[in-house]
Amino acid sequence: FVPCVNVPEVSKSTTSGIGQVLTEPLVKCGSLSWELTEIQQDARNQLYQTMHSFDEVEFSSSKIDGPWKSTFLSKRVTVDGKAQYVRYEVILNNQNEVRGIAIMHNISLRIPVTRKFIRQSSEQNKSTPMREKKSIKLECLFDGAFPLFPDSRISDQPSPKRRKNLE
Repeated sequence: FVPCVNVPEVSKSTTSGIGQVLTEPLVKCGSLSWELTEIQQDARNQLYQTMHSFDEVEFSSSKIDGPWKSTFLSKRVTVDGKAQYVRYEVILNNQNEVRGIAIMHNISLRIPVTRKFIRQSSEQNKSTPMREKKSIKLECLFDGAFPLFPDSRISDQPSPKRRKNLE
């Protein structure tokens, strides 16, 4: 288990392989990390049509900034040279500020077996043991919050392009 890390405003860390100094605040949850602007951009791109698809987070009504709500976004990552989309959940307070991120990690374990066991299984027409698959949910709550929509506008207002097409 790797706890969430909220890197200070001015980070001196570099992204691996590129050697750039990061100027954006960075958040990390599990094996993934985001720049804050990346989360905000994902929200603008992916929540435009589904602004009302938030779910209330259980046991958050008693929080000062509650009730909290959550919705799913996706992040494009490259694994073994292949682009994949990883779904993650953003947790918002009642001011539409991001309070945390949750990620589902799928873990596949190969069950060790002996050759004798495999031979006996095949003689009895049984299939060989499969991989054991488990999922865990990492919830990473942040010390502070940052706005999901930085310009204080909720994205359910039509964009300028859309207004232009309607006229």
